[in-house]
Amino acid sequence: MSAKAVRRGRRRCAGVWSVVLATLAAWCGATSVGAARAVQAPAPALRLLVVPFESDSTVARTYWVGPGAALIVEDELGAAGVPVLTREQWAQVLDELHLPTATPLTRATLIRVGTLLGASHLVFGAVAFEGPDVVVRARPLVLSEGAHLGEMVERGPLTDLFAVCQRVAVRVAGAVGRGGVMPRPASSAPPLEAFEAYVKGTVVQASESKRLLLRQAVEKAPAFARAQLALSGVEMQLGQPEAALRAASAVARESPLSREARFAAARALIELKRYDEAYSTLWSLADERFDAAVLNNLGVIQVRRGATPQTGTPAYYFTKATEQDGDDPDVFFNLGYAYLLDRNAEAAVYWLREAVRRDHTDGDAHYVLAAALQAFGATAEASRERELARRLSARYEEGDRVAQAAEPAPRGLERLKETLEPVRMARFDRAVTDAAQREQKEMATFYVDRSKRLAAEGKYGEALTELRRALFVVPYHAEALLLSARASLRLGQVSEAVDAARVAVWTQDSAEARLVLAETLLEAKDVAGARAELERALALEPASPEGKALLARIDAAGVRAR
Repeated sequence: MSAKAVRRGRRRCAGVWSVVLATLAAWCGATSVGAARAVQAPAPALRLLVVPFESDSTVARTYWVGPGAALIVEDELGAAGVPVLTREQWAQVLDELHLPTATPLTRATLIRVGTLLGASHLVFGAVAFEGPDVVVRARPLVLSEGAHLGEMVERGPLTDLFAVCQRVAVRVAGAVGRGGVMPRPASSAPPLEAFEAYVKGTVVQASESKRLLLRQAVEKAPAFARAQLALSGVEMQLGQPEAALRAASAVARESPLSREARFAAARALIELKRYDEAYSTLWSLADERFDAAVLNNLGVIQVRRGATPQTGTPAYYFTKATEQDGDDPDVFFNLGYAYLLDRNAEAAVYWLREAVRRDHTDGDAHYVLAAALQAFGATAEASRERELARRLSARYEEGDRVAQAAEPAPRGLERLKETLEPVRMARFDRAVTDAAQREQKEMATFYVDRSKRLAAEGKYGEALTELRRALFVVPYHAEALLLSARASLRLGQVSEAVDAARVAVWTQDSAEARLVLAETLLEAKDVAGARAELERALALEPASPEGKALLARIDAAGVRAR
């Protein structure tokens, strides 16, 4: 490890509690207070998100054409060098936001998701059949302006679907300032029947059905790299790493998806405990280009098989991963966890603090931080962190065997990256200031006040963004946590609301905090939990009108449940 990384890892614990470098949001233009100057956010870089095109889903023979056309347009844009968000990243963010993948989303929801993903343009589209022809329409939307760039329409027989969509992609590229794009030769496209099976495999929900359809696709077109890679992912989900390894290894080295396929193969090898082969595969990827996910998984291998001076310590790889991706809480967790396993409590505390700064509802991170604090001798702080871990995760309930383990931290918590380019939602931005703790509190107050104004206007998504900025500066800001719970509830993000309310109660127990937690639990259909929290709130403030109104709702919910 470099001397710089060692110095950072061994920084005195006192510095952890007081002055930590604050990185603040610049997504909508960050504004600092006090001594820090305002930072103007640059215009978003070109990044397109092609959403599934609309089509007549009631026609069994052709329901797949809409999402299939969007995939072709996405692929063509990517092959031409236009930055695009992949369908895999799209699926990841829908999963993280608890949004359905099989049913159409509203235009407002699509715009919100595109904004969270940092897209500059959304490409909407529709597919219809007119006589023997398929008609494909696309309309790029500039997110920052809310303006469409016109409509691109192309048509042709269904057998020419690839050529039709390639022409659409060329016109979309020109509309976003990337003119001169030439469509790829028709020989690069898979047979239409293989593509149909592949698209159906991505649309269907049941994993076994996905596997069956994707196997049909690769049987019809063994060189179809997209289908092989998707099949590898499904086999991993079904607990078949050998089959996943075969599918990933079938992708040709000259394919544009070769890097993703080799990463998937390494993931399967890790699952099979063939660590030396996995290490060699990942090292070949790192030799070509440093990616945070590659470096992270190299570190995981070293945790699991043991490090040597020749192959490097886990902390070395995790440190390099944080340098490549300073926003991912998982790599910061892994780095702190690796230091704790190595019994370096000081470094573990520092990096685990950075992990919970990026995700304050991470139960494992709070528990491992508690173990590091205990080893460091900070017993009171360790007790608070352990209590919060228990609130956030059933894993750490009193009496749980993991919580009673003799090891300083439970084994097996290291986090493996499943995809080469994991999705990164815009949670906070990184305009660096040199403000100390007092200025951090002032900044948090500034963002909280701005969130209140946005919430009063009904802009709950934007309000939540401001609150995330406040919580990045001051992770345990009680008011920001309560407001986050309320805003998440308004947006239908119930589990996130429950987590934020639990942390708020832990941070500053009050009647208001208990009421908010009770309301979130009621929305989560946990009537008993809601009643218990409301009873605690009413014990603190018996005359609360909000508490009495909520009690009536809880009673009504209890009657309906019976």
